[in-house]
Amino acid sequence: NWTAGLNSYFAENPGAANALLVVSSALIDALGLFLLGRWLFGGSVRPFLGLFLLMTLRQLMQAVCALPPPPHMIWHYPGFPSLLVTYHVANDFFFSAHTAIAVFGALELTRCGRKWITVAAALLVIFEISAVLILRAHYTMDVFAGIVAAISVANLSERISPRLDRLISGGT
Repeated sequence: NWTAGLNSYFAENPGAANALLVVSSALIDALGLFLLGRWLFGGSVRPFLGLFLLMTLRQLMQAVCALPPPPHMIWHYPGFPSLLVTYHVANDFFFSAHTAIAVFGALELTRCGRKWITVAAALLVIFEISAVLILRAHYTMDVFAGIVAAISVANLSERISPRLDRLISGGT
């Protein structure tokens, strides 16, 4: 298992684990705020719709797919609050919200049309996936499902949002 050594390191070094949890969660919060800002100031409901659909789908999946905590999971309140990340849950696994928000946010970031933003977004996705796998906060299937969910929701939001945008603006 390629994450075993790093998982052991973070298990033996709570300060490092806390730092990773804080940074990972802060990036998710920043992406969430970006998506909300992009909706409010960007002229389309698409980012909010996607985030809403993603979180709704995740809640539905959690209701029907209860999984036990992964072995050697490192997941606790790191001493710093988060807007979007919950730390005290027992069955918050399928699918990975960190992964899904990172992928959906990255897809939205690529719309900015700047290569450096696209590269940074891809690195953010890799970081978030690595963090949840190293900390064993999710199973690999949770991460894969988070990627698939985010891409599916992005495609659905892209198709639905133009009609909603027209409806909201009073157009036909």
